[in-house]
Amino acid sequence: MAVNPYAAPSADVNAEAVGDAGSVEGALAGNYDFTVEEVLKEAWRLNDGFKLTGWLTVIILGIATGIVSGLLAALVGKSMPGLIVRQIVAAAMGGIFSLGITTVTIRRAAGLPTSVGDAFSRFDQWLPAVIAGLLINLFGAIGFFLLIIPGIYLFVAYGMAVPLISDRKMGTWDAMETSRKAVSKKWFKVFLTLAAAGTLTVLSGLLLLIPLIWTLPWLCLVTGVI
Repeated sequence: MAVNPYAAPSADVNAEAVGDAGSVEGALAGNYDFTVEEVLKEAWRLNDGFKLTGWLTVIILGIATGIVSGLLAALVGKSMPGLIVRQIVAAAMGGIFSLGITTVTIRRAAGLPTSVGDAFSRFDQWLPAVIAGLLINLFGAIGFFLLIIPGIYLFVAYGMAVPLISDRKMGTWDAMETSRKAVSKKWFKVFLTLAAAGTLTVLSGLLLLIPLIWTLPWLCLVTGVI
């Protein structure tokens, strides 16, 4: 966030960023802070003028991943092995979807111009993102099997892995461990921020879906702000 005292990173996506941005070293040391309200308000401010770009990005990425998933479903059928393959591909495609949307939201949070095309500007990192998607879902599932709480911890702790792959071009495991170690310094704040944003978005969807025009892009921006 802009209040972070660390120097702007050298990553390409932030090369023209306005203001300061956090450093990986500072995050790993726990030298960062924010409040839930602060992040939600900043994401809402950034949402002004971003909604069309955000929605187009979500729709285009959603269609692309949906086509791949649909073709695969037709090929593998509804057998048990087929269902397993479909789950694996869904997790992998989730990594690609996350790579695209977080690239756009990170640019927006950094004060850079954004367009739908930015969602594809980091697709040279698709393989680390796919592997991260698979591993995060696997570890999270194992964690949920082990009395649920470890699964919640891992899903939140690994939540910045794909953004790190996009923004810092890290390898899969390096990004996952960097995310886990850094997020763990402020795990409850990150959890409460994501939980609050997710809950408000779901509740807004109950009102004839219309508020989602505002809340869905806002929810995506919350991760970019963090």
